[in-house]
Amino acid sequence: MGRDAEGGGTCKPRYPPPLRGTSTGAPFHWLLAAIVATLWELPAIARQSDLDAALEAWRAAHGDLWELEVDPTVGFGVYLYGGLADPETRPEDEAGFVEAAMGFVQASEALHGIDPETLAFERRVFLPLSLIDSSDKITVRFLQQVDGVPVEGGCVNVLMDAADDYLLSVQSTGLPGLETFDTTPSVPAAAASVLASGRFLSDTGFHAEETSAPRLVIAQIEDETSRTPRLAWFVQASAWREGERLPPVSFYYWFDARSGELVRTRDAVKHYDVSGTVVSYVTTGTGGLHEDGDFEVKPMSRIAIFDANDEMITYAADDGTFTIPGTAPLTIKVRYEGEVTAQIENEPPNGAEREETHTLQNPTGNIVTMNDSPDEEVTAQANAYYWITRVHDWIAATNPYDTVWNSFGTDLPFAKVNDSGLQCNGGVSNHWLRLSPSDTSSCGDEDHWSRCMQAALCTNTASATIIVHELSHLLFPKYGGFATLTFEEGMADVYALYVTDQEIYAKDLCLDVEYPCGDRRGDNALRYCLYGPEGCHGDTHLSGQVLSGALWKMRQRLKQS
Repeated sequence: MGRDAEGGGTCKPRYPPPLRGTSTGAPFHWLLAAIVATLWELPAIARQSDLDAALEAWRAAHGDLWELEVDPTVGFGVYLYGGLADPETRPEDEAGFVEAAMGFVQASEALHGIDPETLAFERRVFLPLSLIDSSDKITVRFLQQVDGVPVEGGCVNVLMDAADDYLLSVQSTGLPGLETFDTTPSVPAAAASVLASGRFLSDTGFHAEETSAPRLVIAQIEDETSRTPRLAWFVQASAWREGERLPPVSFYYWFDARSGELVRTRDAVKHYDVSGTVVSYVTTGTGGLHEDGDFEVKPMSRIAIFDANDEMITYAADDGTFTIPGTAPLTIKVRYEGEVTAQIENEPPNGAEREETHTLQNPTGNIVTMNDSPDEEVTAQANAYYWITRVHDWIAATNPYDTVWNSFGTDLPFAKVNDSGLQCNGGVSNHWLRLSPSDTSSCGDEDHWSRCMQAALCTNTASATIIVHELSHLLFPKYGGFATLTFEEGMADVYALYVTDQEIYAKDLCLDVEYPCGDRRGDNALRYCLYGPEGCHGDTHLSGQVLSGALWKMRQRLKQS
């Protein structure tokens, strides 16, 4: 039977200050420290001397083959073995074996330090080891308790030969010196329940659905140098979350029964998997991406998760959650690459693609944040991944039978972000998107952004509506395409507005201007031109607003009906 081995403090000696008139830097200081340290160790030295004398006495009575394994955290033996010892009275039945076992415990008390008065018989077990060419054995277990309060993990096991009745070993996991231990709590049981509920909420973020009745125990608090008793209330707090289809959360808590201090915490659920959620900062809403913009955390749907050797393990679910077989701690890698999106590329000279190496410390509840400190360069990668994946999910939700994405095969769409080969614009090439970085030199170009002032800041085009618009240009040919470029540009705006569920395209593309720059709106009032539709309202992008405006207003009316 094992012990709980968490918690505890230290037992390092505290040296007195130097005497007045002495130098703290002189050799006398070190001599004084050495003398004090030696005096501090005298009880342990004396105890070891007592153990040596007790073991010699035991060997004199029962043979020289006996060995004693000593636990330095308590200063007593925990395993007496190696020889044979006859009982004072030969047992004839189960009660006789229990009596003989207790006799061995009493006779060896000087070696293990456990007062027999603190032990209560638990069970006797027959071990038919003759079936494997050994001899049959009998083990008797006694549990340690003081005034009816159990010592957690505290017991003494006595192993005897079943045929010849002699002793083979005595093993102790209890605490010596508990004869006078006070078992009167100062903190009531009801208070322990309240403490457990509050701690559970703080640890997990969930309200406890159930707390066990507090049980008074003597906890064994162990560190590298000591194992000491602590009177504690033991409480289990749990949230089963059955209606949410989520794994249960449950913790064991030990609170000092005299002060209410938290002594120990342990996960009550046995985990054979490691789970968590991958998230990333992206631009808030559909605004422009720039250093002074707003950011929000979003789950990274379907993102690929790799092990420390760069081998792919699994994909996250739609909500960014994942489960990996194994035990924590576990090291993983994630980058902006997933089940429906190839790796987002960060174009030179703007740095490398973002990769997060993260050690999952806990079995559950791990949060992997891909960009703790969001900046334009990395957020552009996050935006591209997030919105390309959103387009896939929007298509699947709109028409579950649509298989156009499958036609990409292994050449999944992706984006090359921070592409300095473009200025204040987006584009497509083969099966990827091209998205430009922030730029202060191009907002006055004579193109469809020509209303912008030359001094304006063109924000990074890795923003929601531009990503969706450009991605649609990769999708339309797979649906058969359109007869005119104006119609295609209009439909690309429709995709952008429908997926983002708002009426403004390229919002905040240019900043520091007196009026919006580059905005195309679904709530526009442009009319169809009977003659020359390609250039009726300017270029194909602006003329496409006739179609996007009609389809946006139709959608809004359908939603209202």
